[in-house]
Amino acid sequence: MEANPVNTPQSAVVLIVDGLSAPFIYPELTPHALDGTPLEKAELENIPEISKESARVLEFRAPQTFTEGGHSVLVTGNPGADSELVSFKDATVFDILHREGYLCIAVMERGDSWSIRAEQDVILRDENNSINKIKIILEQHEPSSDNPETPEGLLQVMEEAADKAPGYVTSKETREKYSGYNRWGVETACNIVKYMARNKPEQKYLLTINVGAVDSSGHHRDNYGI
Repeated sequence: MEANPVNTPQSAVVLIVDGLSAPFIYPELTPHALDGTPLEKAELENIPEISKESARVLEFRAPQTFTEGGHSVLVTGNPGADSELVSFKDATVFDILHREGYLCIAVMERGDSWSIRAEQDVILRDENNSINKIKIILEQHEPSSDNPETPEGLLQVMEEAADKAPGYVTSKETREKYSGYNRWGVETACNIVKYMARNKPEQKYLLTINVGAVDSSGHHRDNYGI
């Protein structure tokens, strides 16, 4: 029995920023180097604004320090999860949501493990995993008895976004190129949300966005690139 009415959201958007942990963003937390030295927080404009209208989890630890492992922990809640565990039946949040009639949509930029991609009804991902040779493709999986059908209009929105992706990374300035890569992912997600609100307000969905430029820049440019 509910003591008070619960305002349960019809849909949700999960934003994953590879390489940017919560201590760099949340005012309650402080980032530290491996030797314990405090680090400067990230200078951000958009994420603090987004968080004002969002649910925040202050304590979420993924002991897996590589992308595939960390994302597997995120979608299963199992600290030892890997891509194989994700592929098991009823192992992920996507499996649960499908049973409840949710559409699972993803914008993955530099991609993700095959098992997480397979959980989506429709997904945009960078086939080349390269900012310099970006190739965004649209993948749609056949709906099962549990999965709702993907609206044709949504597919059109995502196809148009895939075609526009190369135009976001044309700058010769490296920092701008990385910024454009993430901007494509976030703007694409915004267009998906707008489409669903206007055209399919009755359809529940989970939109997962993985923006990978922060992580990629850190790998290739060290701390100068963050």
